Amino acid sequence: MTARPSWATEQGNPTSGTGKDDHGRDPCRARNVNPRTEDVGLVRHALSVRSWTRTACRDASPSGCVTTNDYGCRVPTDENDPSMSAREIKTGWDEFLFWGARFFTDPAFEEDERAYKLRAVKPLEDARTRLEVGEWYEPLRFGLSNKDSNPVAWRTADNFLTWATANGDAAATALRTLWTEEDVSGLARVDAFDALVPAELVARPGGLVNIAAYLLGAVDPIRWPTFRITALKRAYDLARFPSTPPKSSPGTHYGHALEFFDTMLEEAKARNIPFLDRLDAQCVTWVIAGGGIEKSPYPLTPRELADFNAFFDIPAPLRKVAGAKTATVPKQVKKPTRGFCPLCASDELVRLEGPEGDRWRFTCDNTDGHADPLEFFAS
Repeated sequence: MTARPSWATEQGNPTSGTGKDDHGRDPCRARNVNPRTEDVGLVRHALSVRSWTRTACRDASPSGCVTTNDYGCRVPTDENDPSMSAREIKTGWDEFLFWGARFFTDPAFEEDERAYKLRAVKPLEDARTRLEVGEWYEPLRFGLSNKDSNPVAWRTADNFLTWATANGDAAATALRTLWTEEDVSGLARVDAFDALVPAELVARPGGLVNIAAYLLGAVDPIRWPTFRITALKRAYDLARFPSTPPKSSPGTHYGHALEFFDTMLEEAKARNIPFLDRLDAQCVTWVIAGGGIEKSPYPLTPRELADFNAFFDIPAPLRKVAGAKTATVPKQVKKPTRGFCPLCASDELVRLEGPEGDRWRFTCDNTDGHADPLEFFAS
């Protein structure tokens, strides 16, 4: 009898025979066997005494704005001063990482945020291995629909599987570009995948990046963690990190997210918070910015919940910055449905060039009605 692959079991087997992943780490560490226990304990103690004091210093963190105590935690200098009970927000990363450390040090974090994501994509590794022999669909299906696969939107996954069932060769080609053995960046992989997946199948950019990043778990789920565009947009605002440029490709959105995770790791290191890798950064991002803190497994006191919600709702300094950015966005001019040339009274050879002020510029190429191409405006 042929042995069932590891992904075919309900739980799967997220580790190799050594119990380690390719990075020499156990990706599904038991909560009571945590190599980070000592570091986490120190951070947890610093949080418990709320010793997260910040002062101005250009050399203390990658963003060059703060220094920190031994554990990077901040609180009122005088704990007996009631006027200091609410933490003053000095920088986005300060507050973001205060909450990041709070959730990261909870015993539930390892299983509820990290380990299950590594289990979820384990079948995809088998799908990648079987791609060239044409036996990839079943492990792909299981990888996109197992009990741990909630990092990928179920409707997006279902649409992709339906398309892959009917278009096996095209789907295999798309997967091959994403799972290439060549040294290709995550940004380039996602954009290549985007070019091969029908536009009507998956929403862009968020849906496409969501499934592409999840599928990249077949290659390396730590180097290329999962992606949810709504949570990341909120996280950028909360950490005061630049937003993705307008009209960016799906790959650019993913590359920007990876830059955010890398910056978070640098900022956490400057505060002695022991995040391991991009997957830890993604997990922290989701807990903070995913919008479900009341339903999370992390017990918060009423005061903590009020403080967190005040931060999540974007505090006044951030709201002011966001308002200033919004005010600079030019007013959108309604696009006319068609443009008729004023000379030849036709729209057959009329091209829409773009908006100018509160009008739209057109060009008519009907040289039978006039000697040269004619530019005109409509509102």
